[in-house]
Amino acid sequence: MPNLPDPQTRYRMTAAFDVATHRLGGQPRPEAKRIWGWRGRTLSGPATVGDTVAWVRVASGRIGEIAQTFWHGNAAAQRALPTTVPRPRLLLRDEWETRPWRYAAEMFEYATVDPLSETAAVPAPLSGPLHLGWWTTLRGALGTVATVPTDRFTIGPIWASQLVVDRFGQPVAGDYPWATCHGDVHWANLAGGDLMLFDWEGWGSGPVGYDAATLLVHSLLVPDLAVQVRAHFADVLDGEHGRYAQQVVVAEQIWRREDTPNDPLLPVLHEHAAALRRPRSQA
Repeated sequence: MPNLPDPQTRYRMTAAFDVATHRLGGQPRPEAKRIWGWRGRTLSGPATVGDTVAWVRVASGRIGEIAQTFWHGNAAAQRALPTTVPRPRLLLRDEWETRPWRYAAEMFEYATVDPLSETAAVPAPLSGPLHLGWWTTLRGALGTVATVPTDRFTIGPIWASQLVVDRFGQPVAGDYPWATCHGDVHWANLAGGDLMLFDWEGWGSGPVGYDAATLLVHSLLVPDLAVQVRAHFADVLDGEHGRYAQQVVVAEQIWRREDTPNDPLLPVLHEHAAALRRPRSQA
């Protein structure tokens, strides 16, 4: 099960979710399951709007400390991405402050398909196989996203380089290709059956292969699944540019998780980092 935030954050964000729902013209459904984001920064769940159901998401940040890329990401995605990219459509957005916090409320179309996992990294095999058409659609969607021009960054080049130097102890040599990416492709942001990509708050430019590398590291607890990801994304995971994308993602994920030493993904991230340090002939 996903880790819950501390009780104070749970209380504050649950109250904010109800406020957000009312501000967007809906009614909360307290009996329905809600989904916590990273360390309680977001809370999402269904709401009743007239005779229909919508999906409401509330995000929070301390005033003066909000990362604008993430704060406006879903709205920017709604404006910039082609409708052929399968995702819930953003319907309404609103913001308000209750010092020291600022809140953003977003209402989306209700998706009739569920995420493949409750957690970003799957701890056990998926409940059913993913057919070839699903992988093909995913590749096509990410390929379309890669062509969208943007001045947004999922991860900046300077920060990416610094992460790699700090983790792998070597300067980053060469110029690696960059492209637009989703920025958080993991199993809690993907629906099976008919593909759906959720959570576009962090989309922007990143190293080519960033999305594939993100999906790979979140599959490492299930080796057979990791093999599938490698097979379907071999063209962007192999070669020096793919190796660099993996180094960036591994270094970033370790950096994010180092203060939670019991995180089950940390040991396999360190193992993967060790493999990426070895010469390609030994990896």
